Amino acid sequence: MKHYLLKEVLIKHGMVRLYGVTHGVDITSICFSESISISPSQELLADIARLPKGSRVGIEWFTESDWKEIQCDLQKRLDVAKAQMFLYYARESYSYWEILLTKIQRLGLQPIFLESKELWLAYNQTLVDLAKGNESELFHDGESDRDYHLKVCMYNESLKRGVLASRKIHEIERDAQLLSAITKGELKAAIVGMGHSDYWFFNKTRIQEQTGLVFDSYAKQQLNGTSYPATIFVRNPEPGSQILHERQSLERAIRLMEQGRIVDPKPDYVGTWSECEPSQGYFELFIHERVGEKISGIIEDALGTARFTGKVNAKGINFSKVYTNASAGAARGEIIYISTKTEKTSAGSEFCGAFNISGMRGPFYLIEASKKDPLEMGMRLYDLSQ
Repeated sequence: MKHYLLKEVLIKHGMVRLYGVTHGVDITSICFSESISISPSQELLADIARLPKGSRVGIEWFTESDWKEIQCDLQKRLDVAKAQMFLYYARESYSYWEILLTKIQRLGLQPIFLESKELWLAYNQTLVDLAKGNESELFHDGESDRDYHLKVCMYNESLKRGVLASRKIHEIERDAQLLSAITKGELKAAIVGMGHSDYWFFNKTRIQEQTGLVFDSYAKQQLNGTSYPATIFVRNPEPGSQILHERQSLERAIRLMEQGRIVDPKPDYVGTWSECEPSQGYFELFIHERVGEKISGIIEDALGTARFTGKVNAKGINFSKVYTNASAGAARGEIIYISTKTEKTSAGSEFCGAFNISGMRGPFYLIEASKKDPLEMGMRLYDLSQ
């Protein structure tokens, strides 16, 4: 029965060739920042040219009228909000899709637009909200140093929530929308950004089970390091591990924002290693083994997973951690945490100390609890550090 149902699904949805592309590059150095346009590679075009004439090919793009409406909408929202910041969609970021659209039509293939105008209109509003949030000026208006520190923390946390709200639409909700459009589109091929395609191909079994969508092949036009040409075409590639880590990092940060937790199990301790951006440094510590004062286990934060070993006693808690599965933003190598125990609170034992990595130091706070507001912990760290 299971094989019969799978066959019915394949008949209904068909199998889709998946292509991931790099459709723009931002180059940043100490001296300058520049966006560079990239065109569809000849190898990619030759590959899709083998499809039967008239085949439906999904692309991560819009009809011309929808794209004009989205651009105009962004400017209208900026005007309504009286935002001082100038925002626009740089041509370098979308010229790839316009070129690809023309090439597909010349090959006698039928382009199918996968994007949702409604999602992008909602995304526009998050960009405007961020622009307004960045216009705030944090002056020390005669309040106490503690109150000013609280104001800085609240400002940083507000901006982070705005960034996450924007990224949730652009990276996660769009991801689901694009997959849905591919599933319903009766396509022979789909061409999307590599951030989507790598994640999909890595999770192709789960996607097939949930939607019936089958990716029967994968190829991508990816960056060629510092070599010329800027991109190369690779068939049957391995999904990029950093793209997968970055997606997991985003999902964890959103979960913390919405639910106050990084992962489901209840941790033994929670803490933060960022005094001014508490949710950025929020972590959950799980003790898996305890022998006398010695402890070991894992630490989960928005950056990823780390293993730790250390000891805890009446004086304090010390441990060292090494990230084992994390995004590019995670520090490499061993990070040493040394703390002393403060007075016992109603929530449990708490600790304050410093972490050290490669000669750099910073404060951190830890408390015996399964859940704690990051801002509250950030302010507690500030008070204990004075």
